[in-house]
Amino acid sequence: MHAHHLAEHAGLDPSTQATTGPSDAELADAVRAGDTDAYAHLWERHATAGRAAARQITASFDPDHLLQEAFTLSRVRLCGRARCLRA
Repeated sequence: MHAHHLAEHAGLDPSTQATTGPSDAELADAVRAGDTDAYAHLWERHATAGRAAARQITASFDPDHLLQEAFTLSRVRLCGRARCLRA
C-alpha cells in the first residue's frame, strides 16, 4: 500500500503531507545506493501516516513496533538484506 493510501485509510489528508524535496522514488534510489539520510527522510515523511494506519489496523500490537517492522522490511527490500543490515 502506498503512503497516500495509508494516510487516507488512517483518516489523514494526504494533501497535507510534505511534498517538498526529492520524490519518494528518488529517495528510494538513494537508499539503494546506501544513503542513510534518504532513509531518514522517508521515515520523517511517512511515519505519521504509517503509525496512524497501524493504529487503525490492530489494537493488539504497539503501533510504533509495527511501523519500525514495516520500515525495516522496506529497507531490506530496497537494497538487499546483507547490504542493508551492515549499514
